Amino acid sequence: MTYLLDTHVFIWFREGNRSRLGPRCIETLNDACGAGRVLVSAISFREIGQLERRKLVEFPGGAREWLRKAIEVPGIALADLDPWTAYESASRDGLTRDPWYQLLVETNRRLGTALVTRDRVILRYAKREFMPVLDARK
Repeated sequence: MTYLLDTHVFIWFREGNRSRLGPRCIETLNDACGAGRVLVSAISFREIGQLERRKLVEFPGGAREWLRKAIEVPGIALADLDPWTAYESASRDGLTRDPWYQLLVETNRRLGTALVTRDRVILRYAKREFMPVLDARK
């Protein structure tokens, strides 16, 4: 299985913040990373930029440098955002009006990955829609 990290999981996993991720999640992601099966969406780059500008996250050297280094790690690859994924994300009825969630969920669907998240809104949606997820809390 290939895993698509949501923005917060991406930050916590790269920063080694084990208090935010469950032991099963950490083990699964370490194994997947070793096999080159971890993806980060281009959407997360936008969200991290926004979080930095709002002073909700801070990285030594700034977010741009942190992101550059974060995707140079073996086993983590970038999942591009294509125009059809962006278009289809608007039809994610029953999820939320948050465009970041809609884009991540649609990217996950189109790539056939399992989305790794702690977000309860996405986890409930995934259960209802039979979407593959890995609950990052466990």
